[in-house]
Amino acid sequence: MDDAIAALRSYRPSWLDRLLNRVERKRDALEQEIVLAAQIDTEAAKHADHEYRRAYARWEEKTRFAQRVAARDPSTYEPIVQELGTLHSLASHGHKVRIEHTEPDAVYFYIEVKLSHLIPMIEVTQTAAGNLSYRDIPNRDRFLLAQDHLCSCALRVALDAFRGLPIDQTIVNVGQWGPSSVTGHPKLTTLLAVRFDRATLLNLVTRKVDPSDSMDNFEHRMKFSTRQGLAEVEPYSPELPAEASAPKSASQ
Repeated sequence: MDDAIAALRSYRPSWLDRLLNRVERKRDALEQEIVLAAQIDTEAAKHADHEYRRAYARWEEKTRFAQRVAARDPSTYEPIVQELGTLHSLASHGHKVRIEHTEPDAVYFYIEVKLSHLIPMIEVTQTAAGNLSYRDIPNRDRFLLAQDHLCSCALRVALDAFRGLPIDQTIVNVGQWGPSSVTGHPKLTTLLAVRFDRATLLNLVTRKVDPSDSMDNFEHRMKFSTRQGLAEVEPYSPELPAEASAPKSASQ
């Protein structure tokens, strides 16, 4: 509006305006420009005020949420976890990650993996002559790959949980669906259960550790042999305290 007022104040009729009797018309037009500019400024101010109030309301909401997180309100944990890149990354491999239970100082996760989609059956190499050679991967090697994959999934979930939540423990159970040897019906079998503590995990150089070997740093349950692979273990749950659990390392 200031520009429109300045234009009216600086208007000086030319000799042609006087000759054609259009001085008043020009003044009226400039005055209308002021009215229109005032309306535009008023609408812009209303819009800016509306946007400010919306932004302030969002800030207040996020501030209240952050205060609840800092106060270790378990009801705030799941929305944060849903934003973690881990869930989307593991989902791209066909895995599912869900929260089973939250406490002020701990979160229980369950990872449902699909090893059959990830562990290869055949190894392909190139011969000296440039031909492709195929061979079945020995069960021992496949079992070792499966073990490392499960442990790396557990590590990834725990690391992201500690980075996003003010908790000191992350409990991760990992299993897969398969036919029950008793009933033949589909059954979710737990193959790894780990109770991570923040100080120990964040002190590891995770890029250099062997995933399965690193489990010895934590209370965990894992039954593994190179002849039979991973066997079923009891998952950690809030109803089963740590004192009633298996020894720290059940690895073979």
